[in-house]
Amino acid sequence: MSREITNTKSRFSNQELPDGRTAFRVLSVDKAYGKNNSEFFIWKLQHERGEGEQLLMPNMMGGLLRVLKCTESEPNIFDWDTFDQVNKVFLATVSHKPDKNDSSVIRQHMSEFAPVDENEIPF
Repeated sequence: MSREITNTKSRFSNQELPDGRTAFRVLSVDKAYGKNNSEFFIWKLQHERGEGEQLLMPNMMGGLLRVLKCTESEPNIFDWDTFDQVNKVFLATVSHKPDKNDSSVIRQHMSEFAPVDENEIPF
């Protein structure tokens, strides 16, 4: 086991995103690795109040990849390119929940991904 210092503060500029429905534009997607070589993706996103990052584990991304029209070769198996997602737009419900292991830490989550018309994006 190694000693870690982890910043769990919001990665969105200006302020934390409020709970509720928000439109986003993808600025970039980067793959990263955590403990035990587990993979996750860092989605850099723009919204009407600024921009920031949302960390998503692969098991959290199925709905988002479907909304972004990525190829689903088998149920829940996607063939996609991170670069192809740049400038795509989507809606998501943002919520804040206590961490499963430490209830004093609040984590931001995204769910209920949905398509949105480019013309309806306010930024």
